[in-house]
Amino acid sequence: MEHSLLKKIKEKKYLYIIVFVVGIFSLIKGFAIHPHPYALSQYLYTYEGGFLVRGLLGQTASLLFDADYVQIKKLVEIISICFVLLFFVAINLTFLNISNNREENLLLFLIIVSGPLLVSIGSTRGYHDALMLSLGLFSYNFFVDKKYIISIILLSIAILIHEIVTVYILPLLALHLIDYKIDPLRKIITILFITILTITVLIIGKADNNQVQILKSKIAESTSVLSNGWEGYQKYGPHAALRKPPSHWQSLRFKERLMDVFRNILHKRNASYLSINIVLIILGIYITLKNKSLFKTIYILALFLSPHIIHLIAWDSNRFLSLSTLTSCFILLHLINKNYGSLKKILRFCAPVLVIIQICTDYDVIEQYAGNETLLRAVLSVLR
Repeated sequence: MEHSLLKKIKEKKYLYIIVFVVGIFSLIKGFAIHPHPYALSQYLYTYEGGFLVRGLLGQTASLLFDADYVQIKKLVEIISICFVLLFFVAINLTFLNISNNREENLLLFLIIVSGPLLVSIGSTRGYHDALMLSLGLFSYNFFVDKKYIISIILLSIAILIHEIVTVYILPLLALHLIDYKIDPLRKIITILFITILTITVLIIGKADNNQVQILKSKIAESTSVLSNGWEGYQKYGPHAALRKPPSHWQSLRFKERLMDVFRNILHKRNASYLSINIVLIILGIYITLKNKSLFKTIYILALFLSPHIIHLIAWDSNRFLSLSTLTSCFILLHLINKNYGSLKKILRFCAPVLVIIQICTDYDVIEQYAGNETLLRAVLSVLR
């Protein structure tokens, strides 16, 4: 495998260099100097009092440092850098593993790494996004290589870190059900197991009253160390454990909530995130229609849209629209590799335009999660 990866890079080394440089720039552009206080509060989620969603990393930190919040903060500062770099490695290795080295594959990947995905991963340093998606991508690689047990183990760990990983990785696994003649039973068992595990975690991982009080107590004790002066630390810190929708939704009926979701997604602040998602979905529909199968077109469209289910229960639309481009990218790569159709002419025209636009875009995830204190701005201030 190592030989084949090196061979791919040598064949189109100039394009790979451009992809690498643009990807590094996107990471630096969004890379937060310090993790957001809300991200730090997630490391207080432990299994003290019983099983709790997103408690795996917090439990590990607690075993290492107990209630020493200074040490926990230092730990998050260090490992969050490692997790961001791990994601960069994971997404590139996954691309190399599943790509057949066509020019259009590299152009598509260049669009993705220049967009909001890596910027968001950098800005949300300290959140669980980078690690859960890294494990999810490694799981997907093993799934593609028919090593289903390893795939299940890695994705199960990712779910215990943050259950949201399922909405981004499961569509990639389900995509391979189209090749129904290759290991259909093992694929279905893997997908069913992951689905059942996610539902189970969501049901039994909701905090009871005792766990809520434990968590609120920890957050109150750690405010002086972890809040960095953020007024919402005590209010929003325990929110994820309660498994409740945003407070302004709780009195709304489903139809009203659905309309609120659409208004949130379609807000002008999300234009840059939404536009790249729409472009990727249109490309997916275009290439699938060439196959002249209505069922496959509907099925693949459903896979493209499935990550956006998260908007029904969460409000961080810019962050989740960024992460959904990961799923769309690898769905498109699969379709190209399976000869559903070619996007070479389209991507040769639109890739340079999209890349330039995205590089020049000032994504608001930078302000929201990194407080505009990024590695790129720090470097620029020194150079001045």
